[in-house]
Amino acid sequence: MTDYEPLDWPAYFQSKRRYAIPPQKDPTNIVYTLYESNAGRKHLPVIVLIHGAGHCARSFALVAQALHASPNLSLHARILCPDLRGHGETTSDDQTNLDLENLAQDLETLLLSLYGDNDGRYLDKTGKEIGRGPPNIHLIGHSMGGSIVTEVAYRNRVPNISSLFVLDMAEVESGTVRNALSARISFPGMIVYNPTALIPATNPTHNPNNPPEPTMGGFTWRTDLLASEHHCLSWFRNQNHKFLSSVLNPTPNNNPQKIPKMLIFAEHSRRLDTELSSARLEGRFEFLRILQAGHAVQEDDPEAVTNALIQYWQELGVCFKPLPKHQEPLLDV
Repeated sequence: MTDYEPLDWPAYFQSKRRYAIPPQKDPTNIVYTLYESNAGRKHLPVIVLIHGAGHCARSFALVAQALHASPNLSLHARILCPDLRGHGETTSDDQTNLDLENLAQDLETLLLSLYGDNDGRYLDKTGKEIGRGPPNIHLIGHSMGGSIVTEVAYRNRVPNISSLFVLDMAEVESGTVRNALSARISFPGMIVYNPTALIPATNPTHNPNNPPEPTMGGFTWRTDLLASEHHCLSWFRNQNHKFLSSVLNPTPNNNPQKIPKMLIFAEHSRRLDTELSSARLEGRFEFLRILQAGHAVQEDDPEAVTNALIQYWQELGVCFKPLPKHQEPLLDV
């Protein structure tokens, strides 16, 4: 018998905190809920996991847990999973403006607030400086979150974006979450009890001429997607161009390079269109289709998603390399 008892976050992240953006940077009084691992180790690169519409940060819980448990990453990367505006436990004075421009600005502001001002003087145990500057940032987004991370990378205002992963950006066939374990973690962050909500009564045998009365009070979705549906088209407009041609990584000699990137699709997602198919043949991005997974690929098959991320980073050969033993531990100053 399947257990559907809700599961809390501590088994999957090391910490959870509220993080307020200063009003001079965001006038909507937004206060994020952040789930993190290795949050205090300022010298480490950051893996940023951005959820989709109607989901929450906890939809990446199993992937975050697996990444943090990986021998190559457990001591060599930070993990950040924020609840976006209007989602999860993040609060603001404007919860329904889910236009892509606004959400991308949100993520830019959050990342720059957390990491952009990091002087980043990193010392070894002898006190010798071995590096400085903002950390490398790896962006991973699911569905609407994929559009957001693509937009942020395309704008090129956040320093040191080092890789980009988009998970099943366009939903074709959801099938909801098929992994009961993940649903037990993520759904508590997606629903809330509302004592004033009118919940429609469901009774398949009722007389249509005398329908049952709705009940007052019950669980409802935290995110009101109907109030934001007019923003949906903005999430996917011109995404091929942004993903393929103008996602650039600044270098010290001002010679921009394309950010390494990967598309991960669910089993029933659409085929690659002509532009993406040609770009794939040219080697401009990596592609993976995960079988027996619905739209929420990171929930249905977290192992496959985690393995794909780690394998691609290993192929790049530029991320999460442990420092020589004589340079550990590091001190953040």
